Amino acid sequence: MTDIAQLLADEAEYLLQYRCTGIKKESLHLPGPD
Repeated sequence: MTDIAQLLADEAEYLLQYRCTGIKKESLHLPGPD
């Protein structure tokens, strides 16, 4: 991860720690095993 963080420079922490908050996990309709 150090190499990626160096490439991202000042934006590294923001981009690597990002969590999507726009769609709730409960709202997703995932495909089943069949």
